[in-house]
Amino acid sequence: VWLRLLPIFIILFTWLIVFAISRIVSLSSLCAAIATPLAFYFSGYPLLIVIISISLSILTFIGHRDNIKRLIKKEEKRLTAKKKSKTKGEINGN
Repeated sequence: VWLRLLPIFIILFTWLIVFAISRIVSLSSLCAAIATPLAFYFSGYPLLIVIISISLSILTFIGHRDNIKRLIKKEEKRLTAKKKSKTKGEINGN
C-alpha cells in the first residue's frame, strides 16, 4: 500500500527541497510538475495515469508562463520571513 503513495512523497519531497534551496514557490511548483509524471511512471502506475500527469504538468507550465518569464529574468520574488515592524512607540524611542 505504501508503494502506491510513493509518487506523492517524491513530488512533495521535490517541492520541499527546491523551496528550501531557492525560497521561490513557483520554481518549486514547476520542479514538482516535472517530477510528477516521472514519479508515477517509475512507481509502476498505469500508462493512463502517467499521460494524465503529463497533461497536468503541461497545464502547470502554461499557468506559470509569467512566473517562468520572471525566473528567466531573475526577477521572481523569493518567499522570506517578514521582519517584525516597529510600532510607533518603538520608533519614537518610547
